[in-house]
Amino acid sequence: MMAHYHFTAKLVKRRDGRLATQVAAYKLGQVINCDRIGKTFDYSTSSRVVANGIEAPEGAPDWAHDHQSLWNRVEARETRKDAQLLRDYELALPYELDTVAHVRMVRTFAQSIVEEFGIVAGWGIHLPRDISDERNIVAFILLSTRALEDDAFTRKIREMSVRPSSINIISRHRKLWADIQNEELAKVGLSERVDHRSLKAQREDAIATGNADLAKELDRAPGRKLDRREFQAALMRNRRVGT
Repeated sequence: MMAHYHFTAKLVKRRDGRLATQVAAYKLGQVINCDRIGKTFDYSTSSRVVANGIEAPEGAPDWAHDHQSLWNRVEARETRKDAQLLRDYELALPYELDTVAHVRMVRTFAQSIVEEFGIVAGWGIHLPRDISDERNIVAFILLSTRALEDDAFTRKIREMSVRPSSINIISRHRKLWADIQNEELAKVGLSERVDHRSLKAQREDAIATGNADLAKELDRAPGRKLDRREFQAALMRNRRVGT
């Protein structure tokens, strides 16, 4: 049985009016005083953020493990008006698993990227909103766009920004995230699995291997979870039907 898979990768850009400090405060559930604009962003009381942390290269300085210092340094390092501040991965987490498993999965994934590129990754796990699809458990992973070397952010990781290398990297990370989820699902004896490939690619593979039943099952529109407005609308429809 196939479980839901979701993975998006975005860039946080200054030209869009974004700040590394504000994005980090919100997505990681922190209170961060932004040195650039002299404003405090406080999301530390959010009940939706159930876990967060920072993964840094081995031997990283103490400031790289402190949200206040880290994200202000990320913000200050970029001087251009069109600077790319962060990479932002949004990952769906299997709702069949608990928070302990979710944390283990997210840290494993983030650490792999940190080791690959020598960057820093901050992560936060968000529960669904009060009135929302209960399956909407997501993790946000914020990646520095520069390597952390000695005591400073240095070179840009260009291969993550320029095609075709950036496409290949995202593809590898999508597969890695699927593999990590499937390993955790198998650990607890669940039959559900995720597949990072499109339904079209999965169907073509099923046809090539002669699995007609699976190919027929995959000949459908992608399933997805409901966002908050869709969930509320469905809830109201069900209430009207029940009256």
